[in-house]
Amino acid sequence: MTTESQSLIEKEIARLYKVAEQGQKRGQRARRFRTPLAMVLKFVSAISALVLAAKLQPAFQQTIGVASLCGILLDGIISNHPRLMAAAEAGYAYEFLIDAVWAAYNRKLNPLKNELQAAVDTKSDTRAIVKKINDLQQETQKELADGILDIKKKQAVQDLRALQALSLDLERAAAQRGSA
Repeated sequence: MTTESQSLIEKEIARLYKVAEQGQKRGQRARRFRTPLAMVLKFVSAISALVLAAKLQPAFQQTIGVASLCGILLDGIISNHPRLMAAAEAGYAYEFLIDAVWAAYNRKLNPLKNELQAAVDTKSDTRAIVKKINDLQQETQKELADGILDIKKKQAVQDLRALQALSLDLERAAAQRGSA
C-alpha cells in the first residue's frame, strides 16, 4: 500500500470516527430533550387518570379527561416514545462501537509501532511491519464502516415503524368492520 493510499484510509477512519461520534451525540441530545417530554406526558396521563378514577374533582372530570387524552394523543402523534427509544439505542450503539473499535485498534497498534521503531532504529527492513499496520487500518476502517451501516439500518427500521404507527389504517379497518 502506498503512502498516498495509506493517507486516504487514515482520512476515512477519521471521517468514520466523526460520523460515529455525531451519532452518539444525536442519541445523547435526543435523550436529553425527549426524555423530559415523555416524563411530562406520562405524568399528565397518570395524574389525570388517578384524579378521574378517584373522582377528586367531579366538576372538572371532562376537562381532566380531555387533558389526559391530549397528552396521550400528543405522545402518539409525535411518536415521542418510539423515537426516543430508537435514538437512545442508536446513541448507545455508536458509543459502544467507538469504544470497541478504538480499544482493539490501539491495543494492536501500540506493539506494531514499537516494533516499527525498533526496526527503524536498527535500520532493518520495515516493509512487513508497515504491511501489518496497513492491514490493521483496513480492518479498523471496515469495522467502523460496517458498524455504522448496521446502526443506520436499525435506525431506519425503527423510524419506519414509528411512522407506520401514525397510519390510520387500523382505525379505518375497525370503522369498516363496525359499519359492516
